[in-house]
Amino acid sequence: MWRGRTGLWGWGLYCVAVAWIVIIAGCVSEALDTREGRQTLAEGRFAPRKLLQTDADWDMWAAALLNDTDDFFAALEDGADVNVSLGFEGACPCTALILSSDAGNLQIVQALISADADLDAATAKGAATAIFAASQKGRSAIVDVLIAAGADVEKARSTGATPLMVAAENAHAGVVGALLRGGADAGAADGVGQTALHLASMKIGEASREIAEALIDAGANIEARDADMWTPLIWAAHFGNVGTFSVLLERGADPAVKDASGGGLEDHICQCPLVPETATGLVCPEGGCDSGAADAIAEMLRS
Repeated sequence: MWRGRTGLWGWGLYCVAVAWIVIIAGCVSEALDTREGRQTLAEGRFAPRKLLQTDADWDMWAAALLNDTDDFFAALEDGADVNVSLGFEGACPCTALILSSDAGNLQIVQALISADADLDAATAKGAATAIFAASQKGRSAIVDVLIAAGADVEKARSTGATPLMVAAENAHAGVVGALLRGGADAGAADGVGQTALHLASMKIGEASREIAEALIDAGANIEARDADMWTPLIWAAHFGNVGTFSVLLERGADPAVKDASGGGLEDHICQCPLVPETATGLVCPEGGCDSGAADAIAEMLRS
């Protein structure tokens, strides 16, 4: 599916991150409703990677997983270890802070911070931190409190993706702003050379334009090249992102840019597949190439 596009492969790796908490939630059993059930799961398929010290540890982690604030505080009062990392094969083992940041439970997050939880603990698979999880889901209030508490805004996942990149990829403009104010590097690149500006250029909508503007204002390299020598402008043309394409041109992106094989922008306009069944790459997002974007981008290049 990713034939000939290392950039698409790198972009696709980010999509894996979207599924990690869904996998967690999908594995939860009704047995979690009781301490006995939680203990049974702890000894079975939910077996932690380190010994479960107390019932309170498991109760706290399970409460964070289920977004159950009352049970969480009860476990905390029982002496639960706020840094215990529990779970199963998959994205977890992970900490309660990661789970509650993903779920958007600000009350639990603040309690964990007050209890000196490790702000930069990461999932066992993929190395996603609490601030990464919150950024991915657009939890701007949680991102703010994590930054204020000293969380590392630059700690990347195993793919090289930073919280800023995943926020841009998911069009969370508020989170992008918070991360930039917190010192995130607007020009950081992942393992295949893609930056937050590349990822923002792949999205359709006003949030994409706003994010692109914010990243450029923060010093992002408008001519940054990924592993295939594609710039953000090429990606915007590829996906029919008229709004962000126009922003990039207005802010000085080079319309004469060439990719690694010598192809120009005209060769990339709306080259994403419209029909999933025939896709050899990421399908065109709705509202782009399916709505006259190709003509609009071609006209901008002629003018």
